[in-house]
Amino acid sequence: MDLLVPTEKDTCVSKEELDNRMADVMGKAGREIEELRSTLSAVIRKLEGQNAVIKGQNDVIEGQNAAIERHNSVIAAMKGQIEHLTTAGPRHDEESTQVAFSVVSRNTFGNVTEDMNIPFEITYTNIGGGWSSVGNAFMAPVSGVYEFTASFRSQGSVDNAWGHIVHSHDAGQTRLASIFGGGPDHGISGDSNSVIIEVEQGDYVSVQLVGNGAYIYGDSSVTFSSFSGFLLFQ
Repeated sequence: MDLLVPTEKDTCVSKEELDNRMADVMGKAGREIEELRSTLSAVIRKLEGQNAVIKGQNDVIEGQNAAIERHNSVIAAMKGQIEHLTTAGPRHDEESTQVAFSVVSRNTFGNVTEDMNIPFEITYTNIGGGWSSVGNAFMAPVSGVYEFTASFRSQGSVDNAWGHIVHSHDAGQTRLASIFGGGPDHGISGDSNSVIIEVEQGDYVSVQLVGNGAYIYGDSSVTFSSFSGFLLFQ
């Protein structure tokens, strides 16, 4: 803003001229102020636009952070599942062991004076190699819980068919289940039984005919006598 400094020449300036000069100065100052206001308004609008852009970017970043947190939660859950499967999953050296056998006989067998393992001459299945046709018994290759089933038939013209599923272990023998096929007064009849037991590795399980003159009936064309078992779990 220009200031009026009286000089020797201006000592005789009229009041009207002095008012005009003052009006010019005030007008110029007003125009400069308006320019400053306009510039300041433009700067403010620009800053407001930049703030809006920054706010939008912040919203995007917050959304990305939320997505990252969800992904991290999923990854943590998957890691937990993997750890659980690693620590509590099946042991492939033992729990995946498969054991199963199925044998039958088509021969008539009996009239023994002492309890004797029934010979099953036909082997259908022997997974795990537990069944022995030499000893006519199953030897458990691994310890675990097994299911065993046996059946046979009597003939009305001979004595009864009477036997047991027998578990042979370190402490001796245990008769687990009995099978009774009737006798001469009952005509032709059959019976079966099954058990689920815990067996130690090396124990034997067989079907024994009672040594009291009992018989089991056989036929070369059909199968009446069978013995099977399999490992449920360890």
